[in-house]
Amino acid sequence: MVPGSLPYYQLSDLLQLHPKGSYKIVEESHGNLRKRAASEIVEFLISKNEN
Repeated sequence: MVPGSLPYYQLSDLLQLHPKGSYKIVEESHGNLRKRAASEIVEFLISKNEN
């Protein structure tokens, strides 16, 4: 769990709410994780605005 992130959920709970294909598995060293998450969120928001 990342400090300041959403509450922790069991993976099985999440899979009931969202299709399995909507997840990305991210493996990053801790130092890169915040930057990687921020860029993923920005890309997601931009893609939503384009549609």
